[in-house]
Amino acid sequence: EEPVELVGDLTMHKSFAFPAFVEKKSNMRFGVKGHPNEVVQMVMKSLTALRARPDNSKSFLRIKATAAIPGGDSIDFNITVSDRGDGFCLLDVRREKGSTLSFHQVYRDLLKQLSSAGQEVLSGAGLRQSH
Repeated sequence: EEPVELVGDLTMHKSFAFPAFVEKKSNMRFGVKGHPNEVVQMVMKSLTALRARPDNSKSFLRIKATAAIPGGDSIDFNITVSDRGDGFCLLDVRREKGSTLSFHQVYRDLLKQLSSAGQEVLSGAGLRQSH
């Protein structure tokens, strides 16, 4: 039987540690209530609070960010904001470089940060419902 490692609050089977799995691109999606301009500003502020380095100088609705990970590594990811037309914006978050497990932790931290700032955040089934 393969050994199991503990990674944060997740239990990880040894086979998940192979480089091919870690290097695979990741995509996550969630919704935030608000106008695109407001949502971009909230996300930029939340990323800064998480000590990530966000940049949207090339395109206002596309945020490139780098987050430092304990141990000296970093993760690069992009967030694209689009208007759903129902008072919510859809945010597509794509990992570009770094560990998949670290990316998912940064993603969860971003959702928590936005929620704790009083933002209405939708993920999963909430994204498919019309508001």
